[in-house]
Amino acid sequence: MVPMGTPGELWVRGYSVMKQYWNDDERTRQFISSDKWAKTGDLFVLHDDGYGRIIGRTKDVIIRIADKIVPSEIEEFFEAHPDILEAQVFGVPDPKVGEEVCVYLQPKKEVKLTEEDIVNYCKDKIADFLIPRYIRFVSDFEKTAVLGKVQKKKLLERLQSEISSTNNS
Repeated sequence: MVPMGTPGELWVRGYSVMKQYWNDDERTRQFISSDKWAKTGDLFVLHDDGYGRIIGRTKDVIIRIADKIVPSEIEEFFEAHPDILEAQVFGVPDPKVGEEVCVYLQPKKEVKLTEEDIVNYCKDKIADFLIPRYIRFVSDFEKTAVLGKVQKKKLLERLQSEISSTNNS
């Protein structure tokens, strides 16, 4: 258990929760605890009023030194900017700090933003360790056909390719 208002992994139990994976004991042990709680992998915040909300996935959490950073919280911060339509935040492996924060931003049409504009927007509004090291802009996000989700893995691959070509120059 974590204190109310604190993010933690959502575990559920009840008659409608599956009992096991078919013929896969290892995955069953990973997903269902010994006391029959199903570990959803969702990051969840439960409030004092008994209501809560899912804020992301545990596998998406960025670990930078000792800090755990929830991408959806930073995305909400950037999407509150009057000139930004959409933000996608993810971690980039870094040998010194574990992971660095990266943000891809889709500005509104006819708006020109710079990395400096974004860093200045962050100053005094969010903690320094939350300010993305990598800031990139896109005119549109490529989304999956079925669920309409942004494929952050492809964005990470694009960034790593860019970093690699810059380091080799």
